[in-house]
Amino acid sequence: MPRNRHRPGRPSWCYGTPGQARAQQLAALATGNAARQRAAETALARCLDDPAQLARIVDPALCHGWAGLLATAWHAAADASTPDIADRLPGLLGSLLGHARDTPPGALPGLIEGSAGIALTLHSIATGTTGGWQTCLLLG
Repeated sequence: MPRNRHRPGRPSWCYGTPGQARAQQLAALATGNAARQRAAETALARCLDDPAQLARIVDPALCHGWAGLLATAWHAAADASTPDIADRLPGLLGSLLGHARDTPPGALPGLIEGSAGIALTLHSIATGTTGGWQTCLLLG
């Protein structure tokens, strides 16, 4: 059976639809391109509604997991022209909370793939602040 090469990838901040959509949204905001902004935000909202893409998330980490998806969507929602992305944040938060302890035994507490990234994401959402940590991911 041939592999389906046209299915969406994992919805991650670093190479998936969320990260690409956020980069496009930031570019649109910087250039004042409202059409580009709407297209980026629509792509992200559709990704957040796509069970096939969401099913590809296998861990809570920042890099390829629920924390990264939530952090990307949270920052995008803050700049969005409609509430479409923000409306999906409670569901993403619930998914992250449901998987937050699904880290492998002995995993390092790092930012990208460890518990520090998960904790920073949850802290940002809970307090409405970031402390600037997201800058290294080019999210804000």
